[in-house]
Amino acid sequence: WRACWGGYAARPPPPPPQVWGAPGRGLGAPATAGDPIGERLRARLDAVRTTATLPEVAEETAALLAAIGTATRELPAGAWHGDWSPWNLGRDGGQLWAWDWEYCRADAPVGLDIPHFLFQQRFIGQRAPLEEAFASARTSAAAPLSALGYDEPARSTIYAVHAAEIAVRYVEADAMGVAANPRFVTNALPALRSAMDQLG
Repeated sequence: WRACWGGYAARPPPPPPQVWGAPGRGLGAPATAGDPIGERLRARLDAVRTTATLPEVAEETAALLAAIGTATRELPAGAWHGDWSPWNLGRDGGQLWAWDWEYCRADAPVGLDIPHFLFQQRFIGQRAPLEEAFASARTSAAAPLSALGYDEPARSTIYAVHAAEIAVRYVEADAMGVAANPRFVTNALPALRSAMDQLG
């Protein structure tokens, strides 16, 4: 049925920041208090670390989450679409539609869909190397995240959260017996260390 819709294209420019942030503000409050963003990621990783066959990726992700520490408490928590990407968006006249909400979760930084959209364009759409895709997303997400009110330290935390989220997904899939994308596995460790370095 998607053939009936105008698929979202990289040009003209992506939706404005107010649209990027809409899932986070419109899908309900986070389910936990305290540090919902960090707690959710750590709980998910802890649930699969012992069964994963990517132990080095799991350990490096744990190290990244430890480096993030409690910085996530300073971020506004909401929800995110979880796979905000050009192939999950379409236009119908003047309306923008999004589908494939299976990754939608609460307890994410408002606006996390921004770096994910840009990362997916580079890593999946253009098949850029993993670390390059993360770096490109960091650069391109700065302006729209700033428009949502994030300063540089907060943006650095969001980028690290995004890298951790991607890694946790792969470890979770691996624990369920799903073969990991070799383009991720080959470069996961340096990409995660780079995300840690970006925290300062």
